Amino acid sequence: MPSAKTEERHDNAKGLDLMHPALALRLLASGQQAAAKAVDAAIESIAAAASLAAESLASRRRLAYAGAGSSGLMAMADALELPGTYGIPQDQIVVLLAGGTASLSDLAGGYEDDMDLARNDVRKAGIGAGDCLVSVSASGSTPYALAAADEARKLGAKVIAVANNPGAALFKDADVSILLQTPPEVVSGSTRMGAGTAQKIAFNMFSTLVGIQLGHVLDGHMVNLRAQYQAARPRNPHRYRHYRHRRWRGRPADQHGLRLGQGRNPSRLWREGRCGRGGGTERGQTEPAPGDRYRHGLT
Repeated sequence: MPSAKTEERHDNAKGLDLMHPALALRLLASGQQAAAKAVDAAIESIAAAASLAAESLASRRRLAYAGAGSSGLMAMADALELPGTYGIPQDQIVVLLAGGTASLSDLAGGYEDDMDLARNDVRKAGIGAGDCLVSVSASGSTPYALAAADEARKLGAKVIAVANNPGAALFKDADVSILLQTPPEVVSGSTRMGAGTAQKIAFNMFSTLVGIQLGHVLDGHMVNLRAQYQAARPRNPHRYRHYRHRRWRGRPADQHGLRLGQGRNPSRLWREGRCGRGGGTERGQTEPAPGDRYRHGLT
């Protein structure tokens, strides 16, 4: 296996501890920016992964995230956002963090090396055929991530592997491999930094595309947002008013059950031909305009 770039020393890190604070911060910032650029090369893989995940969720199966340490926290953050942001049922999202809740107060390294723990976590979660599991590890060789992916695959689930080193063991037998080839960390081996930044960006893109493909985004708006917290409430009425005036087979949107939190959204109903966009029904159209078809993922 090729050497792990995540463990090498950054070319400009010599004397980091002696640098003026502002200079050190500029170096740290440049490291983050370089890591972010690594995501560009993974666009196609992220798209393929999102399609796998969306297929599982659309089939009422589950999307699971597995990882350890800071990589596991990146995965968990993405997983926890999905129900509130896109109205995906909580029982369809599974988080497998090595060590469970104990790792939220102490990211002790022992859990990440426990392969039996990973296999048991996957089995206890009931992962199986039709489900999709995302396993993430900066090095691509974390035992917990490897065992979780292997067990899920044996149980019939689709596996998406995310790692920051080329040739990672985690990529072996994965249905989709996402390589985020970040440069060496400014603080050698501190993968919560550059590798974690690239993972966070990739997860943001992955889950957003899943939401789009499931019909939870229309014209850049979250249209199935679960508004249970104060900051979201000011946004929701505007969004509802924006779409309620679009006529759906001659009736206003609210007669089709478009009320926030009801799990039915204009993007999904429009895809099904039950509403028009931008006057589409008035013209007798039940299909989207040709330019919209690709933009909204229709075939």
